[in-house]
Amino acid sequence: MRQPLFFMEKENPLKVGIVGAGIISAAYLKTKFPQFKITCCSDIQQTQAELRAREFRIAAVSTETILTDPAIDIVLNLTTPQHHAEVTGAGVRARKHVYSEKPVAPTAAQGRALLRDADARGRKHGAVEDKVYLPGLQKLAALTRRGELGRIVCAEQVAAARFGFRQARRRERQEQSPIGFVHRANAFIEQWSGRFGVAIDEQGHSEECLAPFQQRSLA
Repeated sequence: MRQPLFFMEKENPLKVGIVGAGIISAAYLKTKFPQFKITCCSDIQQTQAELRAREFRIAAVSTETILTDPAIDIVLNLTTPQHHAEVTGAGVRARKHVYSEKPVAPTAAQGRALLRDADARGRKHGAVEDKVYLPGLQKLAALTRRGELGRIVCAEQVAAARFGFRQARRRERQEQSPIGFVHRANAFIEQWSGRFGVAIDEQGHSEECLAPFQQRSLA
């Protein structure tokens, strides 16, 4: 029997500490995954951490507490983009698994360095965009592996969105940092997972996969 992946464990959920208790943190706190239990949060503005903690009945603590608490398994990095690499690096050095919002780091070199550090310490480092793990795409992968779709002859992805690239470029020049543009570009890429169609040859049958926000079982 194939052993379950550690992040699919439901009986003993991994403890998660959020660093960055801004708007996006509420979305994570509202999403219930039995494999994880968010127990605390921190923010550069203590009042914001306390507000979020009261709202979701978790503890408001310092970032240092999250990094040093042996009960915390995962650091959920929801800070502003310019702080992602710093917080992720601190989490990895504290021997925590880290999941970060996009982008991982301002440059590809910094991102690779973080991955090497995580690998060297035996930690997992994940980040948005990770749409390949969404239930719809996982179902499509499982059906393909089992040969239930026949021979796939093509795949098509369509998305349309406006994310203000000109404004992002202007801000990048003003701040002398690529963070703004990278963040916008990642947001655009995120929309690509909106609808994914697969064409099957005449020996198989068609299957359309609606990826995001639609939970489908692989059973």
